[in-house]
Amino acid sequence: MAGLQILHLQPWALFGRAHGRLAGETTQAWFAAVSISGMLFTVLIGVTGALLTGLAARKSPALQHTV
Repeated sequence: MAGLQILHLQPWALFGRAHGRLAGETTQAWFAAVSISGMLFTVLIGVTGALLTGLAARKSPALQHTV
């Protein structure tokens, strides 16, 4: 979407760091947008998981003690 090409992408594996190499022009605003979107996505997944777990616990008495 930003007009960049991914040259190399190594995801996190066993206590390592994720690495990525891009080809093209990047700006500080682009890096900020990527960082913020990653944090927002993580929060969204956490809230969604908490809501789904709460709804599942309402339907199953056994899950109420687990949650």
